[in-house]
Amino acid sequence: MEAVKPHIIPPAGLDMEEGKEGGTWLGISKRGKLAALTNYLEPKINTDAQGRGSLVSNFLTESLDSFSYLKKVSSEGHLYNGFNLITADFK
Repeated sequence: MEAVKPHIIPPAGLDMEEGKEGGTWLGISKRGKLAALTNYLEPKINTDAQGRGSLVSNFLTESLDSFSYLKKVSSEGHLYNGFNLITADFK
């Protein structure tokens, strides 16, 4: 499992599913970034899709602001099963 970065406040829960370890549904960083993820059900789940929890972890560790990160994620959304992602910068 990937170690929590020193500037990340430990999350409420970590994904332990093989190949998707280290993701989370809620996180906040000491740098003033917050991210929350909800899944939504789809008629057909893609078992080969990337782990959505990495979307939260990546936002908290990358240097992109909320708008830039969400723009990037919107172009990659097809790689994941359905989700809603909320991000915020408190600077």
